[in-house]
Formats: sequence, C-alpha cells, structure tokens
Amino acid sequence: LARLQQLWVGAELPAGGGEEGGGEGAAILPYDALEGSVPDGIMDCASLTHLVLPVALTALPELVPGQLPALASLDLTHSIVEALPPSWCRQLRALRRLVLNGAPLAGGQLPPAFSQLHGLRSLEMRACRLAALPPCVAALPGLTHLDLGLNRLSDLPAGPYLAALRALVLRGNAFQALPPALAGATQLQLLDVGENEELALRPQDV
Repeated sequence: LARLQQLWVGAELPAGGGEEGGGEGAAILPYDALEGSVPDGIMDCASLTHLVLPVALTALPELVPGQLPALASLDLTHSIVEALPPSWCRQLRALRRLVLNGAPLAGGQLPPAFSQLHGLRSLEMRACRLAALPPCVAALPGLTHLDLGLNRLSDLPAGPYLAALRALVLRGNAFQALPPALAGATQLQLLDVGENEELALRPQDV
C-alpha cells in the first residue's frame, strides 16, 4: 500500500469530487477489518493523507517517528477510542484537519500535548458534551475553522486559538450573550450562534 493516500474504515467514500472524493489512491475497509486497534500496516503508509477510522475502534497505538508522516486529515467521528495518545499530537506534523464530532475523548481526555498540533487549521468538536473549551484547544495558534456546535458551552476563554479564526460555529449551546473573548477574533468572517435559546444580541454586539 505504498501509494495509498486516502483510507476509510467502516465508512462510505464522500460523494462527488474534491480532495476527499476517492479515486486513485483511495480505499475502503469494512468495520471488521480492525479489531480494537489500528494494524501496523496502516500506520506505516507513508503516503496516507486522509484517514477515517471506525466508530467501534477502542484504542489508538503509540505513534513512532516516521509513521503517517503525510497525514493531513484524521476523522474519529463518534469513535469510542478512550484517549488520544500524546505521541499522535507530537508526531502528526502535517495534520491540518481533525474531526472529533461525538467522540467522548474530546469531552475531557485530550492530552496536554494536544496544544502541540501547531499546524492544525480545522477542528470539529460537535456534540462532545463540552461545558468548557479544553485549555489545550485554546492554546492552538493556527486554527481557522472551529466547530463547537451542540455542546453545553456558555462562555469562551481568551487564547491563541482566536487570533486566526475565520469561521466559528457555536450553534446549539447555552450562550446568553456573545463571549467577550471574541474581541480577540479579529479575522472572524463567519459566526454561527443559532439555536442558543437564551442568547439575546444587543446592537453593539453585531
């Protein structure tokens, strides 16, 4: 699998074209191809850029230098993986997009090393039961897209994560007012605060 670039395990290939549209260099494996963890054969795919792992995956192996060097997009949607090993945060230098929607580990089991994902541009943490933004996420300096929809947030902290943000999704949380910290999001172009039932926007907030 030396030329494999995109791998979906227990998921369907995205419809249409685009960078994740399948085609040459893409493959799908059934759910039962992985039993508990990720086989070394996948970890050693030097050309792999996009990886979607299954809901039923329970553990991620430690990542050693030289493994998944080109991985730019990792999708763990609804995964029951118990923890993200710190080695994944330190070694995935090419990672630009991380999807943790519905993944329990995003609700309080992100390691402090998560803040070392300096190349991360897009982070999705929708429906992770977050009552507060984890400090390791607030420390990320390069985020341009952050999806925190369908959580339990009522405020946001200040932090490096705001400086480059262009799109922020806060839909379906518990905000009663726009967080003062958003004053630090000087590059923000899109803000979604729909379905926050107690949110009352004042003219000066818009």
